[in-house]
Formats: sequence, C-alpha cells, structure tokens
Amino acid sequence: MTTKLTLRLNEAVINKAKKTASKKGVSLSRMVEDYFKAVGDQGANTIRVGPS
Repeated sequence: MTTKLTLRLNEAVINKAKKTASKKGVSLSRMVEDYFKAVGDQGANTIRVGPS
C-alpha cells in the first residue's frame, strides 16, 4: 500500500534531489522511499542523517 507524505524542504535541496533522482533514472519518491528503508534496515547510527 502506498500513502502520500508531505515534506517541507528547502527549494535548493529539492532541486538537487530531483536532479540526482533523474540521473539515477528513478523518481524522487522512489529515492526517498529507498533512503527510509535503508535507515530502518541498517539503523540510524550507520546512515548519516544530518550534518556531521
């Protein structure tokens, strides 16, 4: 089941993410979903979530 999620992000971040997704040949939604899965599967301590 898919559910809609609204995120508020800096416009520049969104534009960079869209370009990255396009280069990878995936949708931005798919890229975000894959990231969330990785965080859940590997734990927040092994994936950089914010600036270090």
